[in-house]
Amino acid sequence: EVAAGREAGHFALGAADGGEGEFKNMKVTCPDGNVLFEGMPSPARHWQISGTGTEMHLDTTDPLNSLQSMKITALSAGEGLLQKDLYLKKGDTQNGSLWLRGQAKDEIVIRLRNGNDVLAEQKIKMTGNTWKEYTVHLTPSSDADYGSLEIVSGGVSTFWVDQVVMMPNSAKLTGGFRPDLLKAVSDIKPASIRWPGGSYIGGFKWKNTIGPQYKRIGKAGWDDFDPLAFGVDEFLRLCSKLGAEPVMVVNIGPRRTAPADPESLQDICDLVEYCNGSATGKWGALRASNGHPEPYNIKYWELDNEVWSTQPDVYAALVNEFAPAMKKIYPDIILIACGSGSLGQNPGQWPMGDEVV
Repeated sequence: EVAAGREAGHFALGAADGGEGEFKNMKVTCPDGNVLFEGMPSPARHWQISGTGTEMHLDTTDPLNSLQSMKITALSAGEGLLQKDLYLKKGDTQNGSLWLRGQAKDEIVIRLRNGNDVLAEQKIKMTGNTWKEYTVHLTPSSDADYGSLEIVSGGVSTFWVDQVVMMPNSAKLTGGFRPDLLKAVSDIKPASIRWPGGSYIGGFKWKNTIGPQYKRIGKAGWDDFDPLAFGVDEFLRLCSKLGAEPVMVVNIGPRRTAPADPESLQDICDLVEYCNGSATGKWGALRASNGHPEPYNIKYWELDNEVWSTQPDVYAALVNEFAPAMKKIYPDIILIACGSGSLGQNPGQWPMGDEVV
C-alpha cells in the first residue's frame, strides 16, 4: 500500500518498506463501474502490453535515433503494444509511419480498435534486422471516443519498434494542427505567441526539432516526454496561419557564470541564421531544404526564461554578450530580457534584479 497523488486519474501500486513484489493484469474501476485502466503498462509511457505472454523492454542496443527503442518478444499472435484513449472519426484516415526491425515469420499487424471491434487494419512484412520505415494508412470504419492503436505480431516473433507517428487527415489538411484547437486559438486572435515558453526552455535543443521526425531526438519535460514533432518550423507555420507575431525564446545555456558558454552562444547564432538568414548560407539553406526558402524574419527574441537561479549582474553580463552576437547576424531584431516577475519586491524572487538588468 502506497500513498498516491491527488491529481485526477492517478493511481499507484508498489511495495512498502523496501519490499519486493510482482504484479500483472491490473484493473482500476470507478464506483459507477466504469473501467479506468485494465491490462499491463509497458516500459514506454502511454503504452500498454497487448497479450498475456509478451515480453518487452526499452533496449539501448542499436536504437534508431536516440538512446533506446522498444524490443518486443511475442510468444503468440496478437501480442505487442497498445495505446488507448484515441479519438477516431469515421472516414478520417490516420496517416503515418513506424520504424521496425527484427525477425517475424508472420506479419506485423497495425490496427485501430474500439473495444473489441477492429475499425481498420494493415499488415506489414518486415524485411530484416536493419531499421526501415513503413507507411501506415488506417481509415476507421466508425467513430470512437476512446479508440486504441495496436502494434502486434501475427505469431511468434522478436522485433523492435521506434518512432510511431500518426496524424488524422483532418489535421494534415490544416498543415498538421488539430482543427478544433486551431480554431479555438484563431478565435482569440492572439497578437503574438511565445515559444518555447516557460520552463520548457530548460534543456531545449532547437536542432532536435527540425527535419524529418525520425531524426528528431525528444525532450523530457516536467512530467512527460515530448517527441518534438512540433518544432521551429511548425511553430512559425502556426503563427503564419494565425497572423500572430512569433516571439522566439532561446536557451542561453549555463547561466550561473559569465562569460557565456561558447557552444550555447553559437547555437543561438545558428538559430538566428536558420530563421532569418539567406537561403545561400549554411543554416538558411537547411531551412530551405526543410520547406521554407524565404527567411522567416523573426523580429522578437527572448533571452531564456525565469533566470532567478543566477545573479542579476551575471544575467546582465550574458545579455550583453548575446545581444551583439545576435544583432550582428540580423540587426533589426528586438531582444527581450527576463525580469523577476514581481518587480524585484519579493525577496524570494530576484530582489532588485529588474533594476540591474
